[in-house]
Amino acid sequence: MQVYLRQPVPEDLAAIMDVINEAKAFLKSYHGPQWQDGHPNEAMIRDDISTGDSYVLVVNGQVAGTAVLQTTPDPNYDLIEEGQWQEPMAPYATIHRIAVSNKFRGRHLATYLFSNLLSAGLAQGIHNFRFDTHAVNKPMQKLGMGMGLSSVA
Repeated sequence: MQVYLRQPVPEDLAAIMDVINEAKAFLKSYHGPQWQDGHPNEAMIRDDISTGDSYVLVVNGQVAGTAVLQTTPDPNYDLIEEGQWQEPMAPYATIHRIAVSNKFRGRHLATYLFSNLLSAGLAQGIHNFRFDTHAVNKPMQKLGMGMGLSSVA
């Protein structure tokens, strides 16, 4: 199995949206409210691609996963009302919109995706990574924390 991370091209948009829509359905299946309000949508993904923040995980030539590695400060994190980041003053990158296709579920590809995103950030000189997710999204919380990512505590 050949697995690698790359930045997408505009022609990948449909495949990325397929992965995103599968993830929305998965979250809905266990009554998670995350991603049930219309986002992420195609305009957001198109913007992620154009800013260079978007990545895709490719397995045997197919887009199997997607995520954003935002290396600029995220204004959503300027004020945290409950808890705090582990390293609140350190420069950081944020991992957003991570999803893996149902076709590849059970192969631990989300771990590959996270690991490769961390490598991409480290190659840019970033050493502090953040992610957030909804309180009911226990699989994502477990994965991120297992990768040593900072979350709101």
